[in-house]
Amino acid sequence: MSTLEHPVSQSSKDKYPKSSENFPQEQLAKIEEEYQRTLSTFNAETRREKERLLNDVFNTLSIRLTQHEGFSFSLHEQSILKLKLSRYLQREDLIDVNTLFDALIETPKFLAGEKGGLHKLLEIHEAKTLQVIAERRKQRAEMGKGEEFNPWENIFTTKSGTYYVARLLNMPHLEQESDYMNHCVGISDSYVNRIKKGEIEILSFRKVPEINPKTNKLEGDEPVITIEYNLKTNTIEQMKKKNDAYLILSDPYFDDVIDALKQLRAMPTDKGTLHNFVKIQPSELTKIPAKPDHVVTEHGEVHFKDYDESIHGFVLKVGKVEITKTTPKEDAQKLLKIVKNIEVTPDNIARTKDEINEHTKVYVGKLEPRIFEAIAHYHVENIYPSSLEGEITQEQLHIEIKTPQEWEEELKKRTSTFPAQREKCSTTKTLLPSLNQKR
Repeated sequence: MSTLEHPVSQSSKDKYPKSSENFPQEQLAKIEEEYQRTLSTFNAETRREKERLLNDVFNTLSIRLTQHEGFSFSLHEQSILKLKLSRYLQREDLIDVNTLFDALIETPKFLAGEKGGLHKLLEIHEAKTLQVIAERRKQRAEMGKGEEFNPWENIFTTKSGTYYVARLLNMPHLEQESDYMNHCVGISDSYVNRIKKGEIEILSFRKVPEINPKTNKLEGDEPVITIEYNLKTNTIEQMKKKNDAYLILSDPYFDDVIDALKQLRAMPTDKGTLHNFVKIQPSELTKIPAKPDHVVTEHGEVHFKDYDESIHGFVLKVGKVEITKTTPKEDAQKLLKIVKNIEVTPDNIARTKDEINEHTKVYVGKLEPRIFEAIAHYHVENIYPSSLEGEITQEQLHIEIKTPQEWEEELKKRTSTFPAQREKCSTTKTLLPSLNQKR
């Protein structure tokens, strides 16, 4: 995390603790003794490398902290810093010097005593930093036309160095994106209002600009795909090329898109959670073929039984899958994890009414007569048709009164998340029929 400017709300004299140069020598000796004891716990194979890293970090920080106006960095603070660095490196192999420097400047009393570890300090600093970034981003979301300096936020570049992903922050950004891409993200204020509320992010997958040798100016910074990310449901709702076209395997930038999605999953949101999306709406992958019982991953297509996340990476799309009463529960367990990101044991899965018991958490199968009585009796948490495409929750069962036939129709409606051809520039974002109407 890069160094941020820190607002000065108080003088250096008040902010930083007084120097402790007169700290008793016997206390310094005890700190040094604890420091050596901590070093002795390092693995013999990595100790030399970790000590080298520790000394490099300490020397870099010593120079910067000493030069920082008003910051107390006496022998006592130096000893405490070395001790806490050694404790941190007992578990970690790397440390970001810039981030640690920011955290120490932000919390100078951290070096006043032995209590408190770097893990907690860095965790608090990250939370504060994310809050500052969120506040600044919210201010940027209010910006309108006429602003002289209004750049979007570049969040990362793909490994090829050819494309990058930017976060669009306000209405002028959305309007510019719409004008070039010929879609509706900037036509009304519905998207920017949801950005302001923290409900969604609008991301732009773009071509990295290059210097034109004739004009000596950067050119070619053009959007390629616009992405709508739902922060509440951890879902990529839309992923559109120019003129609302869909991504296809033969796109020259397809591998870069996969790399961008992979990097996005590891990026923190303003709340500190990761963009570890659990779903890309199937409509957005209409042009990506997937064979029945197969999954399309970042490394290609594979049968779901052979899928291994550590080998194949994240799942881009799932082909048609069916769970029947003869499907082994181990297969159903794996499909629930792949398709719905639900982790259960085989004993938690029921495929027929007769299999439902006190251990059942998920029912996958046909809506048999009196099935909902059994589901309600045993408080089954999730109910899916055999295709895993719809869902009814226990909460909805209590709120809404429907016959089994009506619930079956409800599930059928939910399997069609988007019509094949969306109404151009629609400002509504309702994807599924309302589930809140009481009968």
